[in-house]
Formats: sequence, structure tokens, C-alpha cells
Amino acid sequence: MKPEFIVDENSIQVLLPVLSAKEAISETEQKVISVLSENRLLSSSEIAATTGFSKDKVIRTMSSLAKKGFVQITGNGRSTKYALKK
Repeated sequence: MKPEFIVDENSIQVLLPVLSAKEAISETEQKVISVLSENRLLSSSEIAATTGFSKDKVIRTMSSLAKKGFVQITGNGRSTKYALKK
């Protein structure tokens, strides 16, 4: 994972990935990551069908993984897709 640079008018933020994040990831997040690692781009419904989780649980998990820097979210509304960050 690469650092993320956020450049504003008066500042620059550098977000560094956590290298020991393995213990910071829940079982639910690990299961979702394993599903995403097998596919390139999935919707929350596809992830829910594969994992057996509810769609709401998948969306909450994806939001958490996106904040941690593991997942990239593209689109919005019904066309939202999820993929692992490279």
C-alpha cells in the first residue's frame, strides 16, 4: 500500500498505511477482503451473496475498510462497486 497525499491550499497531508494492520482487521473484514481478492470489482449485493452477510453489514464493513485504506469505492448509489486497493 502506498501513502496518500492530500494537497490543500495551505497544507499537505500525508496518510501512511499501517503496516501491522493484520491484527486491526476484524473477522468480518478479513472474509470480505478474501472475497474481493478473488474478483476485481463487486457490488455490495454480490459480496453479501458470497459471504452470507446482510447488505447493510457489507456496506458498513466496506466503509470501515475504505477508511483503513484497504478498499477503493467507485460510483455511488446503486452503481457503487468495491475493489481492493493496489
